[in-house]
Amino acid sequence: MAAPSPCSTTPRRDSYQRRRPDETRLYQLIEEHWPTFLERAEQAGGLPDFIVEEFEAYLRCGMLEHGLAHFVCRQCGESLVVAFSCKRRGLCPSCLGRRMSDVAAHLIDEVFPEVPVRQWVCSLPWRLRYAMGYDRKLCADVLDAFIVALPTRPTTLGMAGTQLMDVDGDGRKELVSFVAPAPGFFRRTEQEGWGSFRAFCSRIRARRSSSRT
Repeated sequence: MAAPSPCSTTPRRDSYQRRRPDETRLYQLIEEHWPTFLERAEQAGGLPDFIVEEFEAYLRCGMLEHGLAHFVCRQCGESLVVAFSCKRRGLCPSCLGRRMSDVAAHLIDEVFPEVPVRQWVCSLPWRLRYAMGYDRKLCADVLDAFIVALPTRPTTLGMAGTQLMDVDGDGRKELVSFVAPAPGFFRRTEQEGWGSFRAFCSRIRARRSSSRT
């Protein structure tokens, strides 16, 4: 028996199923309470434009009455409608999840080389997060400070070739790395953080120069 044609009217298990956000509890809650919430927020000074746009775009996302694409098969006449999506990245679970998957695939396939990598997470106080949401310059300054601070943090803690040792005999342990290309150590600070990396060769040279003087 010949295989069915791609345009067969018989439904396929992997055929497109239209998303119906209005049937989800999240959509129903926002649709019901958003007008009242927005009105009360206006009385208290209003919400930022980008927040209002996120909510209103979410309420339009996936709804046929707010725009759609209509596809028709020229062979069998079967038709399909696809509602427009908001393509936002702040509130909509569908568009946010799709964007996250696309970005992850792009990073793996096009950006990251085939070498070991390490992920750093910058966790900020909530009050600072709110301020960064309104201030682009502040957001850039925090990112710059985070990037500058990264090289001063040990990235080999717990890896093979590293060990906590009391290098100076002062009772405080440093993180010592014996791996190439630069064996050395990170010194513990008074604030229980880690200081800059110091290679053993530079330390030996410093001792030799001090002994000569």
